Amino acid sequence: MPNQQPQQPAELLKSDAKRPSSQKRHRDRRVGVVDSISGAKTVRVVVERLIPHRLYGKYIRRKTKLLVHDPEQRAKLGDTVEIELCRPISKRKSWRLVKIVKTSQINQPQEKIVEQDKSDIEENTQGGDAE
Repeated sequence: MPNQQPQQPAELLKSDAKRPSSQKRHRDRRVGVVDSISGAKTVRVVVERLIPHRLYGKYIRRKTKLLVHDPEQRAKLGDTVEIELCRPISKRKSWRLVKIVKTSQINQPQEKIVEQDKSDIEENTQGGDAE
């Protein structure tokens, strides 16, 4: 029968199916610094990038301010964070917090800062000349 189409093997049909749940789509990720805490569950992150000048080739520093969803409110002012593109959460908020890469010195409790200052003063007075 010449009008019949050749049957496709079952293996080819399976390859057209959706990806396994273990493979996630690659989403755009960036690293930036928390600039301000805009409200409940929202922080503003400044992402810096270097772009070459069109004519001279010298690299120019450009900044982008992005609103980021932080549901657990873990990020503090000055933290370096990794963010990921996600579905739009509000008009300007389409990024979510993935992890905190580095915490800032500003976020340390006052007791630790005072202890560090005391230890620095003790080091300077022990081995130095008397004034």
